[in-house]
Amino acid sequence: MPDRDGWQTAERIRNLQAEQRSPLIIMVTAYGREMLARRQLEDPKLLDAVLIKPVTPGMLLDAVTLPDKPASEQAYQPPERRETRLTGAHVLLVEDNPTNQQVARELLALEGATVVVADSGQAAIDALQHERDHGSTDFDLVLMDIQMPDMDGHEATRRIRQDLGMTDLPIIAMTANALPSDREAALQAGLNDHIGKPFDLDQLVEVIRQHVQLDSPGCDPAVVLDTNGALKRLGGFQSIYARTLRHYGEDVQATLAQWGEITQSAELPRKLHTIKGMAATVGAMQVVELAAGLESSSQEQPGQQSPAHQLESLRRALAVSMEAALRHAAALEDRSPQSAYTG
Repeated sequence: MPDRDGWQTAERIRNLQAEQRSPLIIMVTAYGREMLARRQLEDPKLLDAVLIKPVTPGMLLDAVTLPDKPASEQAYQPPERRETRLTGAHVLLVEDNPTNQQVARELLALEGATVVVADSGQAAIDALQHERDHGSTDFDLVLMDIQMPDMDGHEATRRIRQDLGMTDLPIIAMTANALPSDREAALQAGLNDHIGKPFDLDQLVEVIRQHVQLDSPGCDPAVVLDTNGALKRLGGFQSIYARTLRHYGEDVQATLAQWGEITQSAELPRKLHTIKGMAATVGAMQVVELAAGLESSSQEQPGQQSPAHQLESLRRALAVSMEAALRHAAALEDRSPQSAYTG
């Protein structure tokens, strides 16, 4: 909704009805339940039910005639945490609709991908041209909406292939038109594959993994992070470590979204120094080692461009450490409150 989203509206209603019995609050969405998982974990009592569009009379009847249970028992229970499947993937999402942008970006981020959004075909061409002109290889794959004003996805793909010469970059069509003729038109325009909208998350992940070579998830915090060493440096306080991990994950996500610009900037040495310090604080020692090596090289040879393969190694290590940090932060927050580390 334009002025206030469903979550904010539900929170306001609950607050207004705090002293009396609140009405049932049922969320209706056109997308799968995966994107509700994070918010539902934060406040499991906010919603009484979740309905996935299209909603039938039977579904609505079932939702409003639930047994008189506490809201926390009736509300949608998100799936258990599982391994992310797109960790390390850097995706350019080309989509003009803000709601679709948000849904796709959040779902892909929950799977560990770094997502950059272009809101038009021309914006996508500009982003890829900037990458090509600076010798960068940030994007692993493009998700291309087909129905866009000014320049549709077919024309944008043709220009990417012909004008930019990016013939090997995987480009996946996203469209509500799912006829065989639509798929054929997408392939003729130079797209590699086709997925319908609204998309199924599992199918989308499978298509992306078919076109992008990704490492195994490998995001076990015990492997990626030196948690014991980090806790000792923070005085053993788990609550502080959890907040630090979450801040690190959010900072890294923002950094990866601007990775192409950062690696071409004169500020790269300073940024590497910052990354090294943040990573050391949370115990992401592989990131520390890679960032330190690049920082040293940039200081010894100022003005020289850092080797692309070393930057790519750092980018992937950052993506893995980001997922591990956010996962371990959530695990610490889920535990019974403890003031200090006892390991």
